[in-house]
Amino acid sequence: MANANKKVKSEVWIGVVVVVLVGYALIADWASKNPIPFWVLTVGLVSGSGYILYKYPQVRSKVWGYTSKTAKDLIANFGTVEEETHPRTPIPIGMKRIVEARANSRCENPNCNETGDVRVQYHHIDGDRDHHSVTNIAFLCPNCHNKAHHTTDQLTVKRWINDNYKRRKAYVDDIRRKN
Repeated sequence: MANANKKVKSEVWIGVVVVVLVGYALIADWASKNPIPFWVLTVGLVSGSGYILYKYPQVRSKVWGYTSKTAKDLIANFGTVEEETHPRTPIPIGMKRIVEARANSRCENPNCNETGDVRVQYHHIDGDRDHHSVTNIAFLCPNCHNKAHHTTDQLTVKRWINDNYKRRKAYVDDIRRKN
């Protein structure tokens, strides 16, 4: 019967650790505004976790088991992550040249103030990195390309990309007429 009580206690402590870690994650925003209390809390959590690992061997063995299994899996699968992801098909060089010519070798964001020698990037407007149509690829500077992917105001970014759609479409139609 004493063993059953110890098992319940260790499971309770695992639950407590999980709850503490979730709580810790929820106060991350608060921590950026209150750094001193954040560090006090961090030291307390680290100390408390260390105490739990020291005091309860069942918790220590479970944590060690999970940690060593994860480490072994990472080592065994090292370098295979790239093979498991969907490979990106490169944009054909002819398509790149057409897009660059259409953009006059400048960022296609009409509000971009980027000047000088900037390495411009290709952005798939619909987000499908295998859809290499001239009307789907925008020629953007690194800052605008980053905005296109990571800004919280996606509507504005899509608007300035789509504002150029008619111009892009007319350019493609003109090229098709010439060929």
